Amino acid sequence: MAYINTKHLHYQKLPRSFFQEASTLAGEGYSFSEFRNGFDLVSHRTGESIPMTLTEVTRDREGEIVGWNYIPAEHEERRITSVIILND
Repeated sequence: MAYINTKHLHYQKLPRSFFQEASTLAGEGYSFSEFRNGFDLVSHRTGESIPMTLTEVTRDREGEIVGWNYIPAEHEERRITSVIILND
C-alpha cells in the first residue's frame, strides 16, 4: 500500500486533521493514483503508521472534484480524525 509521510502535510489542531494540495504532494514525488483509495499515514516523528481509507469525494456545484477525504481505517479512537487532499 502507498504511504504519505506527515512531514508533507499541514496539520490543523482542531479537528485534529491533516491536509495538503494534490499538486504539492506530486511535487514531493507522490503519485495520486497510488493512494486514490487509501494509504498508510506515516508519522515523521514516531514512524507510526495508520491505515487511511477514502470515505468521500467532495465536488463543487459544477461536479468538479474539490478534494478527497480519508479517515483511519480502524474505527478505534485515534489522535487524528482525517486527511484531506485538495484538488488544485
